[in-house]
Amino acid sequence: CKADIAFLLDGSWNLGRRRFNLQKNFVVRVTSLLGVGLQGPLVGIVQVSENPKTEFILKEFTNSKDVISAIKNVTYRGGSTNVGE
Repeated sequence: CKADIAFLLDGSWNLGRRRFNLQKNFVVRVTSLLGVGLQGPLVGIVQVSENPKTEFILKEFTNSKDVISAIKNVTYRGGSTNVGE
């Protein structure tokens, strides 16, 4: 059964840059095990903080290599904690 996955990364000041990078590393490890592709799951990332940002949508990348590269390029935004918008 195929299931697409959207990860939420906490990019708030509450977590800080070091723990933000730990989150990214975890998501990279999980993604590398998923077999991302048109026949497997697709992955998306939303960074939540004062101004939540969709880093990339589910259909943007269709292979693990590109998804992992995109995850590694997500930059820490900082800001207050706010997951509601």
